[in-house]
Formats: sequence, C-alpha cells, structure tokens
Amino acid sequence: MFTKLPCLAGLALLCLLPAAQAFGVDSETVTVIGRWCDRMLPGSPRYNGVISIAFGRDGSPHLRIEYPDGSVLNRQLLEAAGSVYFAENSEAGDHYRIVPSTGNLQLLDGDGLIREAARLENTPKSGECRH
Repeated sequence: MFTKLPCLAGLALLCLLPAAQAFGVDSETVTVIGRWCDRMLPGSPRYNGVISIAFGRDGSPHLRIEYPDGSVLNRQLLEAAGSVYFAENSEAGDHYRIVPSTGNLQLLDGDGLIREAARLENTPKSGECRH
C-alpha cells in the first residue's frame, strides 16, 4: 500500500513515494504526479479503482490501479505532449490525459473518451474511492 506522500514545495501534483516496488520499478524513489478515483460503474463501488501515475528515477512513466478486492494493475506508459500518457503495447490505443483545468484524468482509447476519473488528494485516506 502507499505510504504518506510528502509534497514538493509549490507543486501540488508532484510528491515522492519511497516504495517504488508498488509501481513495479526498480528505483528507490518515484515521483507521483497524481492520484484519481476511477468509478468504472457508477453505483457499484466494488469496481472503483485508485489510479496513480508516477515517474521512476529513470524518468519513465508508470500507471498503477488498485481495486477494492486487493488486485492491482501495473502498466508501463509512454509520455506524449500535453500531459498525455499512452499504455505501452495497447492494441486498443489506451491512453490517459490529465485535464489542466480540473486535474481530473481522462481515460481514452483509439475511439476517444471512455470516462473521466476524479482527482484525489496526494495523501491517501482510508476508504477513499469506495463509495
């Protein structure tokens, strides 16, 4: 699970996470750029996922989704312009875009917008994204 994230001065979305193994990377520290609540099926909180995007020490972006049942999805991402991140080796063209005006995360595929995940605070809270 995540540890408390100390935010960097003046950068609301950037925090350090000293548990890089959570993202499946080998570095000792990763930089978390944001966390979001993905309500895949509104009204069915058992499908809600907490999405985190972080950069490893080598600068490569990674995505992690944690589900209420304890399952986790880790994906390597490729960074593009405009706060867009493409899932590596995705046949459907899965990608993610941070919306500058709200901080929310758009989940997209080759056909366009699928849904939008709401931004969470960088410090994890017990029970968040479970309603």
